[in-house]
Amino acid sequence: METTPEGWDMTASSINKGLEDFTTKFALRVIEQTLDESAKELPLNILEVCAGSGVLSLPLSQLLPRSHIISTDFAPKLVEIIQHKARDVKNIEAKVMDGQNLEFPDSSFDYLFNNFGVFFFPDINKGFHEMYRVLKPGGKAGFSTWSDKIFPAAIIQSVFSKLGIVPSPNALPPVITKTNTLEKITELLNDARFVDLNTALHEDFYTLEDYSQLMGFFLNNPAMISMLGNFSPERKKEFENVTLDLLKSRCPLLPAQLYSTAFIVTATKK
Repeated sequence: METTPEGWDMTASSINKGLEDFTTKFALRVIEQTLDESAKELPLNILEVCAGSGVLSLPLSQLLPRSHIISTDFAPKLVEIIQHKARDVKNIEAKVMDGQNLEFPDSSFDYLFNNFGVFFFPDINKGFHEMYRVLKPGGKAGFSTWSDKIFPAAIIQSVFSKLGIVPSPNALPPVITKTNTLEKITELLNDARFVDLNTALHEDFYTLEDYSQLMGFFLNNPAMISMLGNFSPERKKEFENVTLDLLKSRCPLLPAQLYSTAFIVTATKK
């Protein structure tokens, strides 16, 4: 479900400002680490793949008003969200598009961005090769991907333990384990022929202001739904109750800060 447009169309209705604010913090670090100083002065062609609700494309459009930004996602409802947010933004164009089959000629873009999306490619190698293909020689790609240290994993591990279930390694949704180490990231980029790999770890926090706000993420996120796919309705209700009790015990006073760490990665097309 986490690798299908239908799964993420379902998620579009449950996106909340807290999660957007959280992922925007990482998106800004991707932008900062990727852009060269001269970028602000040039009319550039820029692509975002797996754009979600546009948390990277929108601030990027303000930073680079002379550039043309194409913001793509394979989920039509997420693209509709971007189109609505960018309705008065002249330099963003939002399109429905599969990141594994980009509808652009070779060497089309000066920069390419992806914020927490690469691990959702069903064929991740093909996704990286497509990103490489559409970049111009010397063009740069910047993306973020979760490490092992993310707050949902710690919560899931404790909940599954209380339910007597053995979680996946590090309690991460299986898709995230595709890129959760520097070794895995390096192998994928080398295979796609990227050069000048630059990786930094960035830690930031999610502000929990309401328990139901985070419960919506646990219950409606496609990656989580896949993890709970074999649960009966009764077992899912038990998971919901145990998760809520755990959140209340760990975060008795709101607002609370929940920390996660991600890799911020840049690479260049030779």
